[in-house]
Amino acid sequence: PPSILLKIFSNLSLDERCLSASLVCKYWRDLCLDFQFWKQLDLSSRQQVTDELLEKIASRSQNIIEINISDCRSMSDTGVCVLAFKCPGLLRYTAYRCKQLSDTSIIAVASHCPLLQKVHVGNQDKLTDEGLKQLGSKCRELKDIHFGQCYKISDEGMIVIAKGCLKLQRIYMQENKLVTDQSVKAFAEHCPELQYVGFMGCSVTSKGVIHLTKLRNLSSLDLRHITELDNETVMEIVKRCKNLSSLNLCLNWIINDRCVEVIAKEGQNLKELYLVSCKITDYEFLQQCPSVLRCLRSGKKQFWIWTV
Repeated sequence: PPSILLKIFSNLSLDERCLSASLVCKYWRDLCLDFQFWKQLDLSSRQQVTDELLEKIASRSQNIIEINISDCRSMSDTGVCVLAFKCPGLLRYTAYRCKQLSDTSIIAVASHCPLLQKVHVGNQDKLTDEGLKQLGSKCRELKDIHFGQCYKISDEGMIVIAKGCLKLQRIYMQENKLVTDQSVKAFAEHCPELQYVGFMGCSVTSKGVIHLTKLRNLSSLDLRHITELDNETVMEIVKRCKNLSSLNLCLNWIINDRCVEVIAKEGQNLKELYLVSCKITDYEFLQQCPSVLRCLRSGKKQFWIWTV
């Protein structure tokens, strides 16, 4: 019966269904085209993905809720626009390193997919604040965004997202030099549900980071390579954000023994602590080791990553 075959086919990868099972016979081909297999598509790194193919996929299955087109270099804004227009129920959109795409794509997705919850478009050189403004004004359900290494975006676009997407839970930025303390403050003030925050290598300082103490649900914080991050700010975050379980402070040369001591005492729920290339001495590491070992023996399943 078809129900059993559909169950079996559900365990196959996209390639296995399209390049193997669907070629057995017409009956199997029709089953492989069943709508349930086309709701979540991972097309990443496939250079066969063109505008024409995206249009065919969107025309055949308009109930797509998730698509990943990362590293697909053979398609353009045109294909993404058609996809967005024909799949208004899209919830999760991922397109890392698609350097050929511009604001046109993200504006189309924002305009036609109002239920969007996740947008990961890191390393898109052409993306600007104009695209972000459309997301912020039209996609109120957004919960998860990643704009790392999109070098043209700035506070102007980020603040619109912060004020318009109040349900945000995750935000990750990396080396966005035009993103400053203003963005950090805006997210801290308007997005109380934030749990994961990352501003690695952005132009933020302690003046902006201190606002993150308002986030009572904060569980993971990535502050790698923040030029002006002082010990007092880090200690205050650890004291006030009681749910913090992961903290990455790598490449912050100013973080010292005193800061680590406070983190060890106040970070009761910390499970991960990254301190690569910080100003920590062997003495402080040895001083804090006994308390760390006691945590492990107590069964709290905490582990700390120390690199001195």
